[in-house]
Amino acid sequence: MAMSWWIFKRLLKVDDFGNVMPVAGHVMNTPATNQTSTGLIMQRTLGETVVFGNVLYLKSDGRLWKANATDGTKCPAVAMALEAGNAADVKKVCMWGPVRNDSWTWVVGSGEANLLFLSAAADGAIVTAAPSGTPGFRVQIVARVIDSTSLFFFPTPVMVQLAS
Repeated sequence: MAMSWWIFKRLLKVDDFGNVMPVAGHVMNTPATNQTSTGLIMQRTLGETVVFGNVLYLKSDGRLWKANATDGTKCPAVAMALEAGNAADVKKVCMWGPVRNDSWTWVVGSGEANLLFLSAAADGAIVTAAPSGTPGFRVQIVARVIDSTSLFFFPTPVMVQLAS
């Protein structure tokens, strides 16, 4: 854990408003290798079986579980799995930064069209359209598209609950 904090302090800073950003002079490139990240990576204990790309939330047991926007019990998402694993495994997760997966087929758009959201339909999934229509669903932006196979993971701590 101490090494992860050191990396955080060297690569990222938090401004007076709580925004996380790279330290001046540090260039964070899109990963050159499939299923990797060049962002802030930590090793965390899993609460259930996950695969690369699952978005995860921190449960009260201190483990990471697959997030879902259906209600407030499985969100907010805080990390993305970088390795497949099972319950109680310690695996690498991306907390913030670029992630690449050659099997993704994101479409680069303009402005809001590049935003990616936590899914209400499937645990651990990211979707291109915000959950809508069902009271109680949460809307959380978790990433933005960089190109067809890469995203920038930045799970926002702010969520909106859909009203009736």
